[in-house]
Amino acid sequence: MKALRLNRLAIPLMIAMVLAVALPLLVGNKANAAPGFVTTSGTKFMLDGKPFYVAGTNSHYLGWGTRAEVDSMLGYADASNYNVVRGILHSVTGSLDGTTKPHIWNPNSTGDASNMGMHGTYLIYWDTATNTYAFNPSTVNGLGRYDYVIAKAGQLGLKLNIAMMDFWQWAGGTQQINSWYIPGYNGSSHAQRYTFFYSDPRTKQLYKDWVSFVLNRTNSITGVKYKDDPTIFAWDLMNEPEVSSVSLAQGWFQEMASYIKAQGAQQLVTTGSEGFYGGQAGSDPNTEAANVPAIDFQTWHTYPTYHNISPAQVNNLINQHCATAVASGKPVLMQEFAYPARSAAEKVTRSNIYSGWADTIYNNNDCAGWLSWRVEGKVVPPATRPHPQDDNVNPATFIWPPDNGEGFSIYGEPDTSKAQYDPAYQMFANQAARLTAKNGGVLPSSPAPSPPASPSPSPSASPPPPGTVNVDDSIQGTGQNQWNYSGWTHCTGCNETAPATFYNASQSWSLTAGETATLAFNGTRVVYRAVTGASHGIAAVSIDGGTETNVDLYSATKTGDVAVWTSPVLSAGNHTLRIRNTGTKNASASGTVVTLDRAVVTGGSTTSPSPSAPPASPSPSTPPATGFVKGINLNGPAVVVEGNQWVSQTTAQSTGFAVTGGTAHTNTVTPSPLPDSATVDMLHTGLLGTDLGTISMSQTVANGTYQVYVWEMESVQGNTRRFNVTLEGVLKASNLGDLALGHWRENGAYTITVTDGVLNVNVTGAYGKPAIMGLAIYRI
Repeated sequence: MKALRLNRLAIPLMIAMVLAVALPLLVGNKANAAPGFVTTSGTKFMLDGKPFYVAGTNSHYLGWGTRAEVDSMLGYADASNYNVVRGILHSVTGSLDGTTKPHIWNPNSTGDASNMGMHGTYLIYWDTATNTYAFNPSTVNGLGRYDYVIAKAGQLGLKLNIAMMDFWQWAGGTQQINSWYIPGYNGSSHAQRYTFFYSDPRTKQLYKDWVSFVLNRTNSITGVKYKDDPTIFAWDLMNEPEVSSVSLAQGWFQEMASYIKAQGAQQLVTTGSEGFYGGQAGSDPNTEAANVPAIDFQTWHTYPTYHNISPAQVNNLINQHCATAVASGKPVLMQEFAYPARSAAEKVTRSNIYSGWADTIYNNNDCAGWLSWRVEGKVVPPATRPHPQDDNVNPATFIWPPDNGEGFSIYGEPDTSKAQYDPAYQMFANQAARLTAKNGGVLPSSPAPSPPASPSPSPSASPPPPGTVNVDDSIQGTGQNQWNYSGWTHCTGCNETAPATFYNASQSWSLTAGETATLAFNGTRVVYRAVTGASHGIAAVSIDGGTETNVDLYSATKTGDVAVWTSPVLSAGNHTLRIRNTGTKNASASGTVVTLDRAVVTGGSTTSPSPSAPPASPSPSTPPATGFVKGINLNGPAVVVEGNQWVSQTTAQSTGFAVTGGTAHTNTVTPSPLPDSATVDMLHTGLLGTDLGTISMSQTVANGTYQVYVWEMESVQGNTRRFNVTLEGVLKASNLGDLALGHWRENGAYTITVTDGVLNVNVTGAYGKPAIMGLAIYRI
């Protein structure tokens, strides 16, 4: 009896000890993970005690691609300054005979890897011998193919976000599993599509068995169990789990996330959800953190053309999700996003849209990052064959995979004359470099070389590029490897305290929109290295007079010799690099200063640069800050007004600007008094409201105090209109307008404080139709 009593007393103590060990594994915020594992702290990801903002892309075919295809895709990710790539554990089939449990999709497609040519790979299947499910561990055509994916990512310094399973039927997913148990199951429209997998005991046990199988696999290349590998940043419970109700979804999330942690996984765990507000597809970001404490961070996906929203509305969603992160105390990751583009013009528009979204994330420190859908690698040309045959195909024969019809593919093609060229590729590389600079790491000086053809996971050193020339900003002149400035200021011998350490102890900067720095060089690639800082704005960079790429030089900490832009591979020979001050900035910057520290030219003549004109006298090394935020030419093109680069209304609407209540209006009236030609162009376009109507405009901005200017010109009939201006609902001016024909006026400055991240401007008719030509915003 004594022994029995002692055992009874010991039971509560044992339970308490077990809970003390287990509870930290079953809740979020893994603050005490081993070195190399990503953790969380409030709204941020952390890595070894430093912030870890995420910039990357998705790739759906990593698990079935050849090793050379994996090399290509991850190589382009590495060259793009990404730190995370997301993949999905595919695929699920019927029985191997294809008849006992039929496939609900075509696992035998011979299309290229990106277009669902699986090379014969399958991970989960119905075993006719045991009459139940089974898992395929093979390194040839099973889960073991991910051994190389993980090893290669680790070699490149990339981290992986891996979804345990897919909801969708395109590669089997949970719909194939449902079909094993429900006779006549239709994977796209069955009544139990959104309930069965999450509630049936058989499928729930399958999921747990699969999780254990994955986490406890030992990588055949690295010797590390998947659950112990810091290369893996996080596990998604599923890719886009769509569920009939919030309660069913959150109950399943909590059960399965807890199970993953009970297996000893050292990585973060998330849902992989689309993150719809309002309960759609079982999502509810506002309650998920509280009801699913085992989840470490939240996710959301957006496809405006599928979700029936505008690109501008995505900026609002970004800020809404990041506000949810603050409320929940957990990071939120924009895990998938895409906007279609097929023509060259559409790709330019899309690149600007994507850049605006990335800007919104960058400017909100509570936003954890982004993963685009999707950057492609090169692939084996179809018809593909089962592994291991295609593993030996020469990568020199690889092609860019044709887009699957959605228009979402982004290729790293450097040749602007080819159909696969997409400005979004370089734009994302620049945005990734800017965002990951917040992590305290060192930015790469140039993209990685072309991905290696060899499938070996062991690192190998690459020789330095031939013909490398450093052209310091102090080397001035009009010849090759000399800087030709228009209006810039210079200092030499002017180093500051690190990290504001300048190459060769010199820097140059421009304070005025339109000023340029031009470099003639001979080579196949050039890197623009600048000084970044809190008062620094946006530079426009171009090669040989081609399309300009905007490069944001803002950083919270002033830092010298930062690689901010790398050209695509150029044809061998002479080229010209031009850097132009746009006079614009992001919302966090306090000024529009554009800087230059040096250029690094590779692949050409190694003639050492020397000045043909002496540098200007040293000047103070810290340029003054200005407060210009944005100028919008309503219904017109981009234009320089008062020395500041204004954007077109179209571009503005892709970067947080919205307008209702006005119709496009153009005129040819000569303004009086006659301003410069650019201002004339601005005054020749505008918006015209209805009688006594309101033109409502809004612009996403950082919270703070702003000054707004409203530009008008009478272009129809003299003294026929008067209007009022309100900012944030506060009346700022009454009875403006009332001008003679051709007369114009810049009204303002009107000061207002923004507290909700959106500046609202209303122009309301007091007599006749309100009209407005331009809007300028400054921060004070």
